[in-house]
Amino acid sequence: MVIGIVLVLLLVSAVTLWFRDYTLSLGLMLLTILIFVTVGCGFLPDWGLAQLQTSHHLTHPIWQKKNAIIVLGLGTVHWSPQGEVTTQPLGYPRVFEAARLYRSCKHDVQGADGCTVILSGGDPSHTGTSEARMMANELQDLGLPANDFLLEEKSRNTFENARFSCELIKTKNFDHLLVVSSNLHVRRASLFFTHFGCAAHPAPADQWEASISFLPLAKNFSLLDMVMHEYQGLAQFYLFNFLGWNPKGAPEAKGKGSLDLSNRSN
Repeated sequence: MVIGIVLVLLLVSAVTLWFRDYTLSLGLMLLTILIFVTVGCGFLPDWGLAQLQTSHHLTHPIWQKKNAIIVLGLGTVHWSPQGEVTTQPLGYPRVFEAARLYRSCKHDVQGADGCTVILSGGDPSHTGTSEARMMANELQDLGLPANDFLLEEKSRNTFENARFSCELIKTKNFDHLLVVSSNLHVRRASLFFTHFGCAAHPAPADQWEASISFLPLAKNFSLLDMVMHEYQGLAQFYLFNFLGWNPKGAPEAKGKGSLDLSNRSN
């Protein structure tokens, strides 16, 4: 996305130069250089990440009687030529964090139904295996029992993750909801869950950092693309809400995702 903007600015600058508008061409060229340097050297993505990654890692959650750990999928990949399907590489921190939270819950909570893992994600990558099913298989490989899983396999994006997961949640009687995703993403995910009446506490699984450098780095351009994707999703949500295009949220589920339910520490 950022590279596309830079290329468009360069093209417009070249066109204005062709028509001998030297002042405008120079201004566009300087703007292009400014964007390229501030992004590539890490300053702009570093600022953007700081605005979005505001949740703390849940080192010692305070569990309730009935807890749901909601894990959002991030895609699946098809390995050629053997045909194996696995979770997309950036999705593994979510799987590992879900396993850690589940074991913490089982250590602190008595009762067979005290800790449930809700795995959310359909098959938008068209690999033949849903994100939810793939994460369930991988969590079983890590030693978690399948009878504590609920699978939501219809969603194609974050908004549908929240919509369809809340349909499952409202059939249960959870006291506490956690939503596991990237720290970059969990703010938007929590907003969507709240919209559908499931106030879920954010449980970030990873933390992104830009690299401040004298030379532009491709990593920093990728990170700003991710930041812009989040802000685009937030802007679309608020715009659709204003226009009345978002499906209406149902009354709040019993699960309490308020901030005082977990010990938030760095």
